Amino acid sequence: MIRNILLVTCLLCIIVSCNPGEQGLPGIQLQKLNKMNTEAQKIKDGLKDKSGKEYLAEHDKYYALMMKRAEDALQYLHHDNPAEQTREDLQNTLDIAKIAQDGEKIIQLIKILFSRFPDTRNEKELIQTYFIYAYLLEPGEIEQYVDITIFPPEEQLYCYYMLALGFFESDDIQNAGSYFKQAENLLKEIISDKTKEHTLPLLYIVGLRSFIAFKLGDKQESFRILRDAEMEFIKEFERTTLRLYENRLNLLGRNAPDLESKKLIGGKETLNFSSLKGKVILLDFFSWDCETCNTTIPMLSNLQKEINDDDFMIIGTTRYTGSYEHDTNISEESEYEYMKNHYYKKRKVNWPVSISTTSMYNYGINATPLYILIDKRGIVRDGYFISNFLYLKKKIRLLLEES
Repeated sequence: MIRNILLVTCLLCIIVSCNPGEQGLPGIQLQKLNKMNTEAQKIKDGLKDKSGKEYLAEHDKYYALMMKRAEDALQYLHHDNPAEQTREDLQNTLDIAKIAQDGEKIIQLIKILFSRFPDTRNEKELIQTYFIYAYLLEPGEIEQYVDITIFPPEEQLYCYYMLALGFFESDDIQNAGSYFKQAENLLKEIISDKTKEHTLPLLYIVGLRSFIAFKLGDKQESFRILRDAEMEFIKEFERTTLRLYENRLNLLGRNAPDLESKKLIGGKETLNFSSLKGKVILLDFFSWDCETCNTTIPMLSNLQKEINDDDFMIIGTTRYTGSYEHDTNISEESEYEYMKNHYYKKRKVNWPVSISTTSMYNYGINATPLYILIDKRGIVRDGYFISNFLYLKKKIRLLLEES
């Protein structure tokens, strides 16, 4: 009898350990992922003592481990059922979804937390995460779940601008205009209050404001914002940034300029958009030394797989920097060889890559990663302040449906 009881107990333990929905398992999985992150950071910290081929090999180990971590997190989420999870398990699963950068799962989990545990609607970090992933997809539901007034004025400002953009993308022009007006009024209040110090990155806000005003149809206002900024920002890099913002506005709704690249990695020697009419193109502006750019490569690959349409393509676009990883002051030819024989292969990029400083300037790129969408007619349709992969997927599918 005792033997049978022990056997049944062992079988139950096995069943529990194999059931991804049981309490505690998300926490165990999260521990494994956190351990991988610790191991990866140790490799990264050790790079300062490495050079040459040894440096590249160790750096490759770091990225391989970080990408495997994201893949393992995503794999777990495919088998996870949050419907009956405890609050602790839901929050652990949310942390796993963040590692996987699975926006759809993140939104789902946070809304479950909001619904089942109403006090979570007061958790600032949770609200911020939901806002980041949801403002372009469901701005109306953000109004339902999020009380923006709980944030300090500078954070409220960003919320208002982002909601203006979100409602515009949802074709709710009235709400878009209303939130843009609220943002503009709040910006004036913050700047005019000389009794308080503010930490607003005003140059960035100039670009955001001009972009949203342009999308809302007030092109005159969008360029006026840039002209006024020229009176305030007098440093050379600031003036350059303003010119890049202007380049962006001059491109929206117009023919995409060809990528001025002498050589193309993973494709034909030259690339022009006139020969790509009929295709929807996502330009991925990146830099080899941009950590975010590198960690989003799997997301671009997944986007490519999910769209799964011959009329959609990704083109990576970067510039020569005169260096690569541990090597500095190298020629364009040497940097090209590094990008072709190391970066392209080791980072598992499976779309063509163009290298051209001129193209970065023409498209108004002042930071990476940054994405531009080009429609079947070769017209620049969207991008710049839109980096939400869920939204990009939605927008790409809409552009593919156009004739």
